[in-house]
Amino acid sequence: MMAVFWMLVLAHLMGDYPLQTDWLVSVKRTWWGLSLHVGIHLLILLVLAGRGLPILWPYLVVLAAIHYAIDFFKNWLSRTRPQWVNGPYIFDQFLHLLSLVIVAGWVQTITTAQQIIAPFLFSTAWTAILIGLIFCTVVWYISERVLTHATPDYQWEVVTRRWPRIFVRATLFFLLLWAGEQTGLLVLPLLVIPYPSASYRRRAIVTDVAVALVAALLVFFATK
Repeated sequence: MMAVFWMLVLAHLMGDYPLQTDWLVSVKRTWWGLSLHVGIHLLILLVLAGRGLPILWPYLVVLAAIHYAIDFFKNWLSRTRPQWVNGPYIFDQFLHLLSLVIVAGWVQTITTAQQIIAPFLFSTAWTAILIGLIFCTVVWYISERVLTHATPDYQWEVVTRRWPRIFVRATLFFLLLWAGEQTGLLVLPLLVIPYPSASYRRRAIVTDVAVALVAALLVFFATK
């Protein structure tokens, strides 16, 4: 189940973050925009399934349909409660994660699932590393940008320092994977570079270190 689950997580993160542009977010409120978004998700799922595709494709189609329903509900909620931002975003991602767990568990109940030749397109280790990298770079940037809407000054810092902070988080992530927390601490002086604003420097540094650590721990537990 876990190999299937991590493959589904990677596909979800790719489709919902780096491959979901601001333009796609805006047109996703229409039926054709939402269909395009879900179609991209399904295509990623089919590609990542690799040699397991002949067995997995019906479950992946069902997962895409569930994704459509969840995003359709979020669109409705955004129209009826536009003042709600954090709650719908978190609840949306929770529902997506829950659907991944359910579908991965469903696959394991099918006897033919034993015929799936792991590791799909990527091994479990590479899948976990890609998940960690996407999480600590693009996923966190978008999540922090959304969740800090109530503090416009800090949100502005998040947007304007996007690429330097992404670089720092990715660097910390790989250093933590390479030699553990001790090596990660050696790169802390780099964190001064992207944060010239004294008002939010400590908050940004602590946040980025924590996110890189969480991503590294995720890879550690996923590959055990």
